[in-house]
Amino acid sequence: MDPTALTVLVFAMATFEGTPGDRNWRNKNPCNLKWEGQRHTLGKDAEGFAVFDTLEHGFEAAEKQILLDIRRNPHLTIRELIDLWAPPSDGNPNNEKYAALASAALGVPPSTALALALDVI
Repeated sequence: MDPTALTVLVFAMATFEGTPGDRNWRNKNPCNLKWEGQRHTLGKDAEGFAVFDTLEHGFEAAEKQILLDIRRNPHLTIRELIDLWAPPSDGNPNNEKYAALASAALGVPPSTALALALDVI
């Protein structure tokens, strides 16, 4: 696995999710993960997003979730990850742009399998 690529992906996703002052940064949850009882959380906000004790733990949780999603579906593409994390049914209208940003950070098309892009094989 390429840990640098994973970090680059999470940072790109965090950048799309918001800037300092936005919910993802206030909650120390850079990728706006929903609360699922993750380690190092202080609970959840009013919309059900996890609130982490440190930004580092929020980044680590996003990385762990990506790896878990790859284990669940080894063929998961970058575009599919974005749709999984930001479902259009939840009113997320910019998934094309989101997937393009995430894949550009890795230097691959959005249709690329995450396992391949992150060298998780």
